[in-house]
Amino acid sequence: MIKFLHIILFLILNVVSIFCLDEDKDSLSFKSYFFPKTENKWELRGNFELSIADLPRVVVEEEVSHSPMLGAAIKLESPYNISSAISFQSNYICNYGQFDIKYHLLNSDFSLAFGSKIGIWFGHLELDAIRLKSMGWILYPTATMGYDFKKFLLSLELETQHSDLYTYSEDQLLGVIWEPKAGYAAKFTVEQPISGNSVVALSVKLNYSKFYYQSWLSYNTISDYLLYPEFIFSYVL
Repeated sequence: MIKFLHIILFLILNVVSIFCLDEDKDSLSFKSYFFPKTENKWELRGNFELSIADLPRVVVEEEVSHSPMLGAAIKLESPYNISSAISFQSNYICNYGQFDIKYHLLNSDFSLAFGSKIGIWFGHLELDAIRLKSMGWILYPTATMGYDFKKFLLSLELETQHSDLYTYSEDQLLGVIWEPKAGYAAKFTVEQPISGNSVVALSVKLNYSKFYYQSWLSYNTISDYLLYPEFIFSYVL
């Protein structure tokens, strides 16, 4: 896990240093996706992403300790300091959909927004000897802050996690787990335009959780808080 975090940090520092060398880029000339600032007008933004999560070895074996997911999202900004977004991620075994709404309190070089996300996920594993299905929902109250460095945007999103889990075998309910304090997370994101109105973003999300939907098979036995680092590359349209 330490090696994984070092690789993530190395990549982010290199990307930021490249961005800072580009004197012609001005953050005012592009529309961000993650930065907590709204232009107070109706506008749509799209986002495609690849995420890789590092799962603790007490949850999975070393050979399958990295969980990749592909995703897409649409964000709608409004003239009322409110934005909302819908996203979907999948790696076939685990599928996740999310609705996000934010109220933008400050819109300047330093921006601030408060909001909430609700996610619904579904996981399944079908082998000759076992057929498991699991589903649930997660509620995330959030606070997002960011600073405009002109050559790039840096934001930090803090969240708490509250979840409910249902597990089935051959359509028979095996158990229900309610986690009112499932976990906490901090997500750091750097955004930079690359061409036209397109933007790339690199994010590191540190989940300190009892519950992490990408490793849902372990939740009947794991009840400790564990660190789940997640690296995310996003391409914003």
